[in-house]
Amino acid sequence: MLICICSPFLSNAQYKKFAEIHLSATNLENTEYRLDGPWEFYPFQLVRPNSPISSRSLVKLPHLWHLEGGSTGFASYRTQLILLNRKNPIQLSLYMPDVYSAYTLLINGERAGTNGVVGTSRDQEQPHWLPQIINFTASGDTTEIIIHISNFHHNKFGIGKPITISSSTLMISSVNQNHRMELILFIALCTMALFSLIVYVGVTTKQHVLLFFSLLCFSWAVRTAFSNNYLAVKWFSQLDWNWVVRVEYLTLYSTTLVGLFFVQEFYPEDFNKRFRSFYLVSSALFSLVTIFTEPLFFTSLIDLYLAFSGLLIINIIIVLIRAFIQDRKGILFIATCIFIGACLFGYLIFSYENLMSFSSWLFNISFMMIFISCSFALWLKFKPIIMDKSLNIKSRTI
Repeated sequence: MLICICSPFLSNAQYKKFAEIHLSATNLENTEYRLDGPWEFYPFQLVRPNSPISSRSLVKLPHLWHLEGGSTGFASYRTQLILLNRKNPIQLSLYMPDVYSAYTLLINGERAGTNGVVGTSRDQEQPHWLPQIINFTASGDTTEIIIHISNFHHNKFGIGKPITISSSTLMISSVNQNHRMELILFIALCTMALFSLIVYVGVTTKQHVLLFFSLLCFSWAVRTAFSNNYLAVKWFSQLDWNWVVRVEYLTLYSTTLVGLFFVQEFYPEDFNKRFRSFYLVSSALFSLVTIFTEPLFFTSLIDLYLAFSGLLIINIIIVLIRAFIQDRKGILFIATCIFIGACLFGYLIFSYENLMSFSSWLFNISFMMIFISCSFALWLKFKPIIMDKSLNIKSRTI
């Protein structure tokens, strides 16, 4: 009876407590932790430190608001970071990913980091995407973290990627490793694109598959710089966000379209040309909409485009089955590309649903393996042509 009588008061007291995340200070020296939650979520409020508690809910990150009935507006996230076993002030770092579409981070009431300008209307907001490391000193056992975010320019609202914390040394090393991996992938793709283009120009009988492979490598190289860690924004800080998100989407469309033409030129006997025309028109329409409409509109079409891409994957699998039956040249390496791509697609789905943690290193390595396998397939297909040309050049020289 006593428990039943006191339960309303206990639940009310629990509601008024701040959300808390407990971590061991000693473990932060050699481990990265995800600050999944709990977090207090305040829709349409920009709360201040130690402000009285109003309407809120407890959520876990990543957290997208469009799943709860809205995709534009502003809100606040707040939590208390409780450090256990802390003896002295400790230098810590937060890895703050890009959010939809601007944020201000407050640590113990002080502004610690920003991306763009948070606003309560479309005119006041300036969206910006650039993941960054935010360093701070934890001098006490309790650290209050508040994140103000706003979105009036994208179809999604909220924090779509995990926030991690560790010691400053470990965090800087981890982030720099991911940046180096993306830079290596970017340089390797540009090199393969240039080499394939040179071979295409140098071969007497033009092999268009080399041209499409060059375009495929170049398209994904550009996408590497305009997604995930947004290296292009890091290199050129004055890039307009509206065109950054346009390039990110356009490179997605161009990569799948050029990949379609690449497979079609590789195995023309096994490809359905009607589907090629259908996908070409569809990709052109998506591209035109992306160029001439606002991001708030064209970003809402991504699920529809993924459905078209699903048809593309099915069509390519059919082509590969036909090529495998006919024992076409390079089929083993192309099949390897598709297998890795399918595994990578599943990995992205699981990480998007927060069933697996996303690894930028694994993501980039997988794509590198895909393009290397394509290169071997091209070599097997055109080795006789290249060898014949080199023999002709030697005979002319003699």
